[in-house]
Amino acid sequence: MKIQWSERALKDLDHVFQFYLELASFEVAQKVTGKLASKVRILESYSELGVVEKFDVILPFEYRSLIEGDFKIIYRFILEDKMILIARIFDTRRDPKKKII
Repeated sequence: MKIQWSERALKDLDHVFQFYLELASFEVAQKVTGKLASKVRILESYSELGVVEKFDVILPFEYRSLIEGDFKIIYRFILEDKMILIARIFDTRRDPKKKII
């Protein structure tokens, strides 16, 4: 399956990069975001690897997630396009109510 990143997920990834750039270094920021991107690439071959996400609200799609370090990669299938949409990259140290799609 083809992988597509939502604008929100790309912003999330950039925020992760900027956070680690300020906290540590360019190399650390690159390493953390590189691990997230590598985990996402696994979905091309193993699209159902993630667990189904449960939300407090009803959403029109089923979302799944993978964990990489302190981050949850939230994604969904778009079957008609044979695509996986990466919806969010969520820092699991944050308030879980803020991860709603």
